Amino acid sequence: MNGAIGIVTAVGARRGELRVRFDEREVLDNLSTHKTPSVMRWLVRHPRFHLHFTPTHASWLNMVERFFGMLTQQALQRGSHDSVAQLRNAIGEFIDAHNESSRPFRWTKTADAILDSLSRFGRAKGFRI
Repeated sequence: MNGAIGIVTAVGARRGELRVRFDEREVLDNLSTHKTPSVMRWLVRHPRFHLHFTPTHASWLNMVERFFGMLTQQALQRGSHDSVAQLRNAIGEFIDAHNESSRPFRWTKTADAILDSLSRFGRAKGFRI
């Protein structure tokens, strides 16, 4: 699942031990496979999982995914962080540097070019388009 974010929702004590329960909140695109009856049954059996769907055709999510890709590639991938504080610092430094020279993401292809590419792909895979 895309964009998994774990959120601590309850901390309790049990027989002198600390018990932590995580609710998982997943942000997903509106792909129909995420909403099948088998997925819905699984969610009923696992109530700590909560699905949040982006609006249909929400291309803004692509920009969010791209930003996290840049963060991973440029700041985290080959890094060695001995503590959470070091990791937070690396992320903060990346964001500060990115914001100093940031510019908007821009689509580089027209809608027609994208549709032509999809059409060629479909024909290559044997689909009738």
